[in-house]
Amino acid sequence: MTASAERAQLLEERIGDHFAAHGYVVRRNAYLDGRSGGTHEIDVLAEKSDPLTTFRLAVECKAWESPIEKDAVSKLSYVLADLGLNKGIIVALHGWRAGAEQAAVELGIDLWGPAELDQLLGRAVARQLDVGRPAQVARGYPFSASEERALARARAQGKGRLGLRTVEQLVWFDPVWVPVYLVALSITSMEVRWGRERFVTKSVTNTYEAVSGTFLGPASPEDGAAVDVDLSGGAIRPGVRDTRVATEIRRAFDRWNDVQQDASKRRHAAALEALGVDVPCRSVSVDGCCLVHVPTYIGWLRADEHERVVALSGVSGSVLDELSAVLTSHLSHVRSSVRGPGPRSGSAPAPRRR
Repeated sequence: MTASAERAQLLEERIGDHFAAHGYVVRRNAYLDGRSGGTHEIDVLAEKSDPLTTFRLAVECKAWESPIEKDAVSKLSYVLADLGLNKGIIVALHGWRAGAEQAAVELGIDLWGPAELDQLLGRAVARQLDVGRPAQVARGYPFSASEERALARARAQGKGRLGLRTVEQLVWFDPVWVPVYLVALSITSMEVRWGRERFVTKSVTNTYEAVSGTFLGPASPEDGAAVDVDLSGGAIRPGVRDTRVATEIRRAFDRWNDVQQDASKRRHAAALEALGVDVPCRSVSVDGCCLVHVPTYIGWLRADEHERVVALSGVSGSVLDELSAVLTSHLSHVRSSVRGPGPRSGSAPAPRRR
């Protein structure tokens, strides 16, 4: 048996022992027939009964050398539905990618990674299992702008009009990852050249922040190719799915295309352009969408009766007005995602720094 197989077996044993110690009846490598007629193998099946009902949960143990992908989450969700089980847990020695976490939230699957294993099984067992360091890997772009300059600019945002006195106190500051959707569009329009009309289709890639789906602008070639980044230091959770952004673009085009009155045409044209699609156009198709995480410095400004977020690019260090407005309108979401400052109080805490 290889070292990897031994570690996988040991992980299943320790997880089974954990549930047995909490009153569950445990079966390892259980084979169950589903409603579809297929047979599924469950790494750890834990059951607990009372006079009224039986609660059954499945645990998938992933002793992989790399973070799990969202496909593992989707597969377990299907197995749970096919077997009629109550709960699903995936245990991953080396954590998961951001897409897997998002899928787990949507599908109701629990994820246990290095931090959970260290807490539930104990540090000695975690070392024995060669648990990786807590990590949440995703595709994104690295930080390159100076944190000191970003901090100074964040403080300057709280100054008065002449910059002579502090109007808003900077109570929290940290580099975080902000989720953004890159959406590839094909936009077909009519052009007139040399007195002839012809259809021309151009491909564009737009960026939409993933908290509310607001259009931020075309993708910049300066961003370069996305790489693996670790979000465990702090990241804002997506608030909307990519399908919602794509659906909103399609609906906005259909509304603009269907109306005939000038006033309605102008109103729907403005809505379509706010989503990054120039009009007039003959058709719009969404060709693809992917989630990336952009490096961002977040400052939390507070006055007596007011608080807001200022966002600065982790690449250029410049203030991002559009993103600042979006995050300010979703303060609770930002606070819960990155464990930002608490509610307003009499004394303001110092900015948090790494």
